[in-house]
Amino acid sequence: MKIQDACLPCIVSQAVRCAKQICESKRPAFYRAVFAKLAVMDFDQPAPAAIGDLYRFVKQATGTEDPYAGLRQTVNARLLAEIPALAQRIDQQSRQFLNQIAQLTIRLKNAAES
Repeated sequence: MKIQDACLPCIVSQAVRCAKQICESKRPAFYRAVFAKLAVMDFDQPAPAAIGDLYRFVKQATGTEDPYAGLRQTVNARLLAEIPALAQRIDQQSRQFLNQIAQLTIRLKNAAES
């Protein structure tokens, strides 16, 4: 699928978030380089390919192999903290579902015997 107009705000947003890892004095040059890459981007290529090219540039500019490592760790920690509550909700819903099936089975049995 070709790059759509709707992809552009997301691509720019990603660059802005990554720029926070660069010292403030170097950000204008980083933004100019990002926009220069966007200006010559092949819009006939799939969005993941275009974003991959930009991502490689961001990795080089930020000097880190994974510019999203900190964000990923934060999100993963939040999700892991939610697992016990989610497991409890699933267990509770499962019990309610099984109770409803049991009640339905009894009703069907009673109806068949009548």
